[in-house]
Amino acid sequence: MSAFILSDYHLSLLGRAASAIGLPNPLTDFDEDMAKTMTRILYAENARSVRYRYPQDMLPLTWEVVFDVRALQEPLHTAQILKACSCYVYQSCETDDYHTTEAAGIIRRIFAAFLPPGYDDARQVPGYEEADWVL
Repeated sequence: MSAFILSDYHLSLLGRAASAIGLPNPLTDFDEDMAKTMTRILYAENARSVRYRYPQDMLPLTWEVVFDVRALQEPLHTAQILKACSCYVYQSCETDDYHTTEAAGIIRRIFAAFLPPGYDDARQVPGYEEADWVL
């Protein structure tokens, strides 16, 4: 599988999840302004990774991510958020310093907040395999 820039919806869903960390119910609560900020940070790192992976293509990434409000309209599902995080890491970890970036820290915090107690691996969470990939 090739590295690619994730959809606005995928990035917005992760931005929303990041904004919900620490709120009373992270599956339904969010901070819209924070969600938009987190989405921009995640997009920038994903785009940087794709450029690093395919320098020969010199991708003209001049557009900015457009926050997809559909990400705010329904409750989050734990398995789908964890699967979206896994996909994000795969698509964004090409640079040598990815693990030290702000985006990597955001994803680690999402994993920590949404991984149910007693689970060490997101793939073990009930519903993970059945959850749709976010497109």
